[in-house]
Amino acid sequence: MKIKIKIFLPIIISLFILFWSVVIPVYVPGLAGPVILNAGVVPHTIAYLTLSCSWFFYLTKKNINKTLVISAVLAGTYGILIEIVQSFLPYRYFSVADMGVNFAGALLIFPLFYAFPKKIRNKIKKI
Repeated sequence: MKIKIKIFLPIIISLFILFWSVVIPVYVPGLAGPVILNAGVVPHTIAYLTLSCSWFFYLTKKNINKTLVISAVLAGTYGILIEIVQSFLPYRYFSVADMGVNFAGALLIFPLFYAFPKKIRNKIKKI
């Protein structure tokens, strides 16, 4: 059975986001403030845009628009699931706003992809 090497990129990025979002504490009771500042719009946006792009390159087939939608939905849904998991952890915060930022970051694949000239987009389709 032949395993596509391209699957490892979305898996590695997903594991990195999982580690960063669930394992590393933001709040430890008894300390004055956050242990590590990993919250914010920019880190969330970059993480989920990167995840969305990695799924896109793994799933790319002939129907690019469908692949863009699937990639964005996979990455955005993963972000929602991560936030739900965080709601059960005493050292993490649940945030509906983070869910929105995660999904918005995943959706940025659309303007990013269509910002490239058509010639480059056609080469991307062949990857």
